[in-house]
Amino acid sequence: MTTLVGTARFPRASRVRVGCVAALVAVTAVATACGSSSKSTNSTNSTNSTSTSTSVPKPTAQPASPDGVSSTDPALADPVGTLIIRDVPMEFSLQDDDLAGTGPTDLDKAAADAGFDGAKRFLEEAGFEREYQRIWTTNNFGSTIYIRIAEFAARNGAQLYCSRLAEIVRAKTSTPEAFAVDGVPSAIGVRGTDRDGSASAVFAVKDKRCVEVLWGGTNDVPAAEQIRKATELFNRQYAAL
Repeated sequence: MTTLVGTARFPRASRVRVGCVAALVAVTAVATACGSSSKSTNSTNSTNSTSTSTSVPKPTAQPASPDGVSSTDPALADPVGTLIIRDVPMEFSLQDDDLAGTGPTDLDKAAADAGFDGAKRFLEEAGFEREYQRIWTTNNFGSTIYIRIAEFAARNGAQLYCSRLAEIVRAKTSTPEAFAVDGVPSAIGVRGTDRDGSASAVFAVKDKRCVEVLWGGTNDVPAAEQIRKATELFNRQYAAL
């Protein structure tokens, strides 16, 4: 992606803007949505040939259960996916993994999503084992939540990965802003912004896992509020590991 704010590649007939910074997007599953949807695009186009380029995809329905867990949720069958929290703010809807390019992530996909030269070799040497990604959006796609958990053979590998992702974020945005993460002093908080939107991301290691939580949105959200929301969500995810 070359622009600071990216377009998530939902099926071609329903492409939408998501409020997140491409510097963050480039190393998150919002970027995954930008790079991994060719399969879903083709299948959707073949079954929805009457769609127009101005149509907007509807978010998936809100989960029926109070804690946001559906009995058909594929993440429940994944050893990492089951660790991702479901109780995000009620105005957000979970996006289908096939549609958003999220879900279980193997080495090849993780390397492609990371988006830096030599990513596959880096992940192999770090002891990458598995990863799971999830994305939620508001009904108007004005705000985005993204969570990624990557598991490694040892804690050191997770530390290397989290540090590398945060480093890429800082390098790719012209307006990087570091922020402290209350509750987890070792966590790395980075916020970036441009004329279309902004995003705050938190990276941290727990045991053998690197966890990333991103809250993105349009620029009408004050920086302090967005950072607070990202930090609160991160702390809940971190505590759940």
